[in-house]
Amino acid sequence: MRYGRDHFTGEHPQGRVAALASILVSTLAASACGGGRDLVPDASTATLLIAVTPDSVAVRPNESKIFTFRLLTEQATPVSDRIMQFSIAPAPGFDPKGATLSLDRGITDDAGEVAVQVIAGSQTRFLVRASASHATPAEAVVYVTNATHAPAEIVAYLEDEAELGETVTTVRIHLFDDVACKDIRAETLPTMFYPPRTLPPDTPAAYNSLSIDGIHVFLALGLDGVGTTRAEGCVDLPGAALLPQGSVRVPLALRTVRASPEGKFRATSQLQFTQPLRAAATIATAWKDLSDCPLDPARLWLDCTIDALSGPQPGDPDDCRPGPAEGPLGARLLARRGLPGAATGNAKCRDRSDALGLPSHDGLAANLFPSPPAPLQAILPALGKEAAGLFDSVRLASTLTITPGAPPDRFWLDHTLRSVELLLGGASVSVELLEVGAPSPTARFVPIERKRNDLTIASHGLTLRLGSAARYAFQRASLRARGAPTDTVALVSALTGLAKHMDRGVATFGCAALDSLLCTDIGEARGCLLGACRAGLAALAARLDAGFVALDGEDIDLFIGGSVAVIDRDGDRRAELLGSAMSGVGAPGLWQGEVRARGGISNLAAPWTAKRTDE
Repeated sequence: MRYGRDHFTGEHPQGRVAALASILVSTLAASACGGGRDLVPDASTATLLIAVTPDSVAVRPNESKIFTFRLLTEQATPVSDRIMQFSIAPAPGFDPKGATLSLDRGITDDAGEVAVQVIAGSQTRFLVRASASHATPAEAVVYVTNATHAPAEIVAYLEDEAELGETVTTVRIHLFDDVACKDIRAETLPTMFYPPRTLPPDTPAAYNSLSIDGIHVFLALGLDGVGTTRAEGCVDLPGAALLPQGSVRVPLALRTVRASPEGKFRATSQLQFTQPLRAAATIATAWKDLSDCPLDPARLWLDCTIDALSGPQPGDPDDCRPGPAEGPLGARLLARRGLPGAATGNAKCRDRSDALGLPSHDGLAANLFPSPPAPLQAILPALGKEAAGLFDSVRLASTLTITPGAPPDRFWLDHTLRSVELLLGGASVSVELLEVGAPSPTARFVPIERKRNDLTIASHGLTLRLGSAARYAFQRASLRARGAPTDTVALVSALTGLAKHMDRGVATFGCAALDSLLCTDIGEARGCLLGACRAGLAALAARLDAGFVALDGEDIDLFIGGSVAVIDRDGDRRAELLGSAMSGVGAPGLWQGEVRARGGISNLAAPWTAKRTDE
């Protein structure tokens, strides 16, 4: 049954006693915890329940009323022949003023019942408490007054059942006198005289003794299975609306509680590119080439040197990939190269013999390097492997600051990127974007719209500089960690500087060693390759850097927008989480957008979560 908002209907209490009896068991736990009193015994022994009928009465001074207390199992089966004890407990701020009970203990009959008469004294309020071994105590409320009282039924229902019907399992109803709904906040409830009621949604809660004077406030909280408030409603019931000769039924609409997303959050976003980053392949190939062939790095050194002989040409840049038009000297050097890929099956690799079966220049150049390999040579395969996996995981850390907008379901976001975390050798490496020098790491006044419990965040732009961040990570965790130069020019110079050739009794190194070896071999004067060798090494260094450069944008290069759920786990009306990866708590948010880098645009989707921070 559904009820209109704030509409009272007069209804006689036919059948109400039976309905009340059916819900007493579900309301007892809440009835025992009102007013801040600790009434619940050790959970290990509390296996029985005590029901009371009625749960509240109004009695005139010096008159009496009878309460019936019933001892039940958790399955609502009566428990007979058990001692039940009774006492009067003062209500907060009141004195019992001479009230007495007809007995302080009794034995339950076959129906599990004991009847107790309460004799009132002067005007006041107090509680009649019943307890029994292994049972949760119960209390009944007594009003000693000359005022007229009347009954009412409160029916709390979910206004948005489509959203909350599966979530809200119980409703807790609180009753307050002589205040108004506008004065009550569920987070900081005032002191309660009346024990709260806990029952399923749409179940009538009967209040037997409400004064027809003043005003009564019913606050209802819709709770999920772990006790978190998911819905809330409140209704003011004027005493003048009560019917002394009958009962009114008051519908109380429960509306979804919206936790505020305002505040500062630390977010973690896992970037997932819809297609592999082209620049990532460029980086992987360049660093892998340093040790990809058996005669490396000599083979690659020769490629770079020969390619530089003719200088950059239209369609043929200096990129360490020699072509057929490298001039006469280039042609003579290419003729002395090792046969391609005969031994390795890799077309770019060279053998130690040339086409005539003579020792190839690749083999001769490889002999210039130390044997066994120097430490810098030995780390080249690891560098190639780590460069290839550099973008297997890209995680962004950022700060979200959310402020209120207008109307109430509109907000503003300031989003600041803090760091990029990458994987190197199976370990995470974090790079602060301050190190990168990103010019615009913050997007301000980004519009947010809330629909139910979800936020939709408009697309906004930030400076990511993914290539620069990756370069910092690679330099720090791969190169520097192994004692290698972090600058690519210095690295290439140190690597080729390991090559040594004795020229007429004088040791030569690097480009001088290569020049004296190969120029003599083809009958050219010494110095025929010095210029090309130096230009080739510069091209090799640029090739190692090229992929990182291509991943950076000119200014704002990351554009994202998306959605996320607001999660309030403790019911304080403030979001602790935006999205969640924890099972049973919620799903992550999702960014969608793109990286606009020099090397092209890469689309992405990024699951993300954020946690409130007090910083």
